[in-house]
Amino acid sequence: MPFPEARGPVRLKPMASTFRDVDPRTLHVPSSRLGGADPIKLARQISKYAAASDGMPPPWVYEGTDGELVIFNGVTRATRIAKLAPGKLIRVEVSARFGRPLQPCNDWRFVAMIEPTRQEILDRLARLSELAPDMRFGS
Repeated sequence: MPFPEARGPVRLKPMASTFRDVDPRTLHVPSSRLGGADPIKLARQISKYAAASDGMPPPWVYEGTDGELVIFNGVTRATRIAKLAPGKLIRVEVSARFGRPLQPCNDWRFVAMIEPTRQEILDRLARLSELAPDMRFGS
């Protein structure tokens, strides 16, 4: 569910980038990715990196005036860590602020990362990646 249209256009306020360590389960996905991470890309990352986050580029996030963070780049990476290492903190780069709160006024919260109903599909895709490591699942 995207933000209510009545709230007006989103205005980003550029800021000097700062880095924070956050639990990826608390991050919001952008309205263009309400379904969460691409399951094929996620399965590929899981089979290649598992729960490792060493050397992982920090996802880029924007901050709302309420302190909530939305991922701009790195949804799949953050989802992988949230799924395989719950509670593990990741470093994110906060590069801009929204000129409004990210929480909609009725306190409805966007789905953070991944829907539980996708779990079985992702597990099967990860298993398929293990069985056929040379097979290409996406572009």
